[in-house]
Amino acid sequence: ITQSGIELIGSYSPLADAEVIALAIEALMAAGIEEMTMEIGQVAFFNGLVEQAGLSKEAAEGLRERIDSKDTMGIREILKDLNMDDNIKKLVEELPYLFGDISILDRARVDGLNKTSLEALDNLRDIYNFLCDFGFERYISIDLGMLQSIDYYTGSIFKCYTRGIGFPVCAGGRYDNLMENFSMNSGAVGVALGINRIMAALIKDFEPRKSVMMMYAERGAHSYANDVSMTLRENGYVIENYINQKDYDDAVSLAKSSDIPCIIRVFENGEIELHDIIKNERTKSTVGEFTLCYE
Repeated sequence: ITQSGIELIGSYSPLADAEVIALAIEALMAAGIEEMTMEIGQVAFFNGLVEQAGLSKEAAEGLRERIDSKDTMGIREILKDLNMDDNIKKLVEELPYLFGDISILDRARVDGLNKTSLEALDNLRDIYNFLCDFGFERYISIDLGMLQSIDYYTGSIFKCYTRGIGFPVCAGGRYDNLMENFSMNSGAVGVALGINRIMAALIKDFEPRKSVMMMYAERGAHSYANDVSMTLRENGYVIENYINQKDYDDAVSLAKSSDIPCIIRVFENGEIELHDIIKNERTKSTVGEFTLCYE
């Protein structure tokens, strides 16, 4: 697995989260991915609910796994004997399905939420608003049921998906407490771009351009042929050089099987023959006359 990482260390501001997310989107766009959805969640919101439920670390991890896998029956089994307000319990049951536009934050803001969960929702709204200011609103989706399995995340978490790939092409989040392991009390947020998955997404959408001309050089004419090829390529033409080192009839057969409609046959004396495969017509010229047309 090859990854490219972005880390912003030294800030607790939601603007830092938004900047990292925006940079990840810009990186994917620069790589050639145009269609994507960046899903953003909030670990602290879930942690606030766990605090209210009074769950042990083991029970909280079990609940997280069931929410992340959208196991509604498993969630109810964990919650059934807990002393919680009914509206909070109902909210936890609905967490796997709380995803969509910014209105999800309003649906999640039920009566009785503790300070941790309320501040998490406010933080997520701030991040969203910053991303809208940056012009990335159309790429953003809120997902409060997205809970990463890596337990060092402390706030925002995010994953980006693109068409045709069943896995996120990038993922990240805020990991403030992790920096304490490096003797540094500091906020931090980062993202990892999956290079293999990005390449897979690009290859899936890649449509190779069909060669429109084949270049065939007779013995001693390769210098002329190269000049003609370079001139045509500079003018936007796709040229496939014939490299089989067989006779011209083989080049014609290859062009026909490859749906190449034209062969440029270059001779040692600088003469050119344009062979229209479809019409079976041949036109004579010279390298000088031919390249002059494209200068």
